[in-house]
Amino acid sequence: MTVKVRTYISIAMLAVVAIVVFVFSNECVWAGDDISYQYICSYDGPFDPDRAEIESLTDVLESQVVHYFTVNGRFAAHCLVQLYCGILGKMAFAVSNAIVYVVFVMLIIRLLNIKLNELNKVISVVLLVLFAFDTKYVPSCQIGFVWMFVLVLIWLYIFYRVRRCGLLQCVGLFVFSCIVGNGQEALTIGI
Repeated sequence: MTVKVRTYISIAMLAVVAIVVFVFSNECVWAGDDISYQYICSYDGPFDPDRAEIESLTDVLESQVVHYFTVNGRFAAHCLVQLYCGILGKMAFAVSNAIVYVVFVMLIIRLLNIKLNELNKVISVVLLVLFAFDTKYVPSCQIGFVWMFVLVLIWLYIFYRVRRCGLLQCVGLFVFSCIVGNGQEALTIGI
């Protein structure tokens, strides 16, 4: 098999990953946290029956400030969860999740210095991602874990690849580092 054919097969596999993740994300029933995140978190708790529905980005930010101080500190991840659960909806989440999975696989391939024409290695990464990171295909699980893993991988890529940066870049990297560090403590404590 030629290099070109192996590369095309790898790209086709990434497309299959995107399609599978899209279908799973679009068909998965939202329940529990994903319903709760459709409402503004109040100081009476995330399950207060008198809460208002999320209708704007301001509602998301207001809710997440309360959430940060009363429930847990995953501000960045849960802002995204509330944005999708409360405003953007299931279809937007399914499309976004499919894209994030492709980025996830590509980042792992890139960090491992695997080329797309190394078909056996690409197959291994794809299968490991699909089976090892299998969780409910709902915003609270996917954004909280897989999406935050993507941010961590981007951060690691920058950490290992960037040797010098200017003041403005360092400030941007500091802000990005704070967001990544706040994403999912199960991933970032070790880093």
